[in-house]
Amino acid sequence: MTDQGMTDQGGRNDRPDASEVFNPDAIAECEGTFDPSTGECQVENHTHCPWCREIHDCPHELATWSGDEGMGGVEIPELDESLADAPALDAWRETVPPDLHALFEAYALEESVTDVLDEALAVAGVEVDCQGWEMTQSMASGSGSTWYVEDRDAARAALATVWHRLDEARASVLAARPLA
Repeated sequence: MTDQGMTDQGGRNDRPDASEVFNPDAIAECEGTFDPSTGECQVENHTHCPWCREIHDCPHELATWSGDEGMGGVEIPELDESLADAPALDAWRETVPPDLHALFEAYALEESVTDVLDEALAVAGVEVDCQGWEMTQSMASGSGSTWYVEDRDAARAALATVWHRLDEARASVLAARPLA
């Protein structure tokens, strides 16, 4: 999974530093562990929004995934099994728009929902900051990811368009198949 909001140097792209945080309580519980120059927190299970630095109840949080809870915040549509053999047949590439190829393959190859979401957000052109977290210091260990976007409603609308286009492409692939 990529941190699409990160620069090559590891710092955040065009994000406010901690001194610009509207609500200082957002990082209060992270005193001494939060680096304002990168937006990184040393607490292993914390992710901080790059826009408001919140940990909980952030208006920029689009989705979350954890090994225990699965995906939350967005609904990833499931495609039916009728496309399971599509990657082996190159004919689908002529039917599916090129910008949907990687997303179509992610579905057909049954990649993880996090990979599918990453591909869909890339197709939608949504700037996203995906942060991974891990909890290893307690009996309740686990890991997950949080996707932050500047405008959650716009991102959801863009994803709805991608899902619609993907469904249309699926229908086109099925219609183009020779009858058996």
